[in-house]
Amino acid sequence: MASNMPPVAPRIPLLERDQVSPEIAAVYDALLKQRGVVPNMFKTLAHTPALALGIAGFLKSLLSDSALPGWYKELIATRLSVLHNSQYAIAAHALSARQKGATEEQIAGAKGDFERGPFSEAEKLGFVCAECLHRSGRDLDNDLFTKLKSVYNDAQIIELIVTAAAFEMFPRLVDGLRLPITLAPKSSCASPDGRGRPSLHKLSKPTNARIVYDCGSLSDGHPRPSIVDSGRNLQKPSRSSCEETRRKRH
Repeated sequence: MASNMPPVAPRIPLLERDQVSPEIAAVYDALLKQRGVVPNMFKTLAHTPALALGIAGFLKSLLSDSALPGWYKELIATRLSVLHNSQYAIAAHALSARQKGATEEQIAGAKGDFERGPFSEAEKLGFVCAECLHRSGRDLDNDLFTKLKSVYNDAQIIELIVTAAAFEMFPRLVDGLRLPITLAPKSSCASPDGRGRPSLHKLSKPTNARIVYDCGSLSDGHPRPSIVDSGRNLQKPSRSSCEETRRKRH
């Protein structure tokens, strides 16, 4: 999906490390260590140090491995960025997903037709939830929420919804400021610290789903966990208005 936005200079100057306060320089250093690059969004937010610090802390807690694995939340962010047609955000979160261990096939699925991508039914359901929230919070109806509850626990649902909601804001922020896409580091196939894909947390309740191992493997040689339905014949969500919109778009 090509952007209709012509390449222009950023509306707010990007601040380099020697132009910022010591506390923001420490944020730059942490981002450089974690991602291999300092995103242009933070070089802009550095004009407002308190806001830069708050957003850095928020994104670290949201997109790190927790109730849901970081790579999956980065793919949710990538999907929302596609829906917003934000080339900056698509590039940023595809890179972060790759660094956290998502495969190229998964990244392509998040950008395109996730229903045909290499995802479990639980993971696909998370994308459906994100697309419904993109349309309206009210589109997350009781039928879909019941299906979410059947495969995710409460903490996982909160992380999923907060991630989807957060990336309604960030694409608008970076595009409104006309930020240039952050150049990717020379090597972006694994996390900058060399650890590759982090250990995954379970994506669903132990009582409702089971972890199986697919034919892929992690960079450390261990098989990649995936979520499958435990025999409850998890159905796709009903044909709600948000899904009708997605089908028409495809």
